[in-house]
Amino acid sequence: MRHKRDFPALSQSIVRVQRLATSDTETVASLSAEVMKDVALTNKLLRMVNTVHFTQAGAGQIGTVSRAVSLVGFAGIRSMALSVVLLEHMHDKRQAAQMREEFLRSLMADTLALEMSAGMREVEEAFIGAMFQNLGRMLTEYYFPEEAQQIRELVAGDDADVARREAAAAKVLGMGFQALGQGVARSWGLPDGLVQAMRMPHDAAPPRGAAQGGDYVRWLGRAANDVAEAMLGSEPEQLAHRMGRLAQTYGPTLGIKPKDFIGAAA
Repeated sequence: MRHKRDFPALSQSIVRVQRLATSDTETVASLSAEVMKDVALTNKLLRMVNTVHFTQAGAGQIGTVSRAVSLVGFAGIRSMALSVVLLEHMHDKRQAAQMREEFLRSLMADTLALEMSAGMREVEEAFIGAMFQNLGRMLTEYYFPEEAQQIRELVAGDDADVARREAAAAKVLGMGFQALGQGVARSWGLPDGLVQAMRMPHDAAPPRGAAQGGDYVRWLGRAANDVAEAMLGSEPEQLAHRMGRLAQTYGPTLGIKPKDFIGAAA
């Protein structure tokens, strides 16, 4: 991991980011939104701005892409995008396809978190929190593809069971996805708030509104990831039933009415 630090990026993401970063009329908000659509660019940018080079700007405390883009500038984003390896250039095409699947599943969860957090002040934190709850899983897929396949086989047909997935990862890797993701995030110098948001809750969802702030972001990420798993893993005729159950489970915790929960997913 120390010698090959960056996830590969999707080529279409790089093209879009480069186009925006060379424009004289685009805003920080529009460029930030585009960067967040790619897991590799989001990871690289947040790692970069939390290094000692940005100490005076608050390195170790920067947890949003918009703040990072403001610090790095459009020219810095262009350079960063050019330095990332493209997913399409990976030699192992089977692994590249699996990585693409992991990235897009994570992006689906992030987008769901964004939809469900409408009205929240920390909408970007919700998006990034949902993404980084998948960091351990994506690291395993990239650096340990054979072990990742073993884990998938152990949880075959039950990907949405977080506890079972963590147990399978611990059996194969010696630690769960959550521990791996949080440990690597700390080694990257990412903010404590983001590291805590990565800790996906394993217990039953509280029947009434979860605590605001960090706990709320963690439960929002868990709900969004579970909905993404349901969308990807259900036959069409089963999906409505599963969505209804998830809305009943997480709606009270997040203070979202079931119909609004399902509407956000739609």
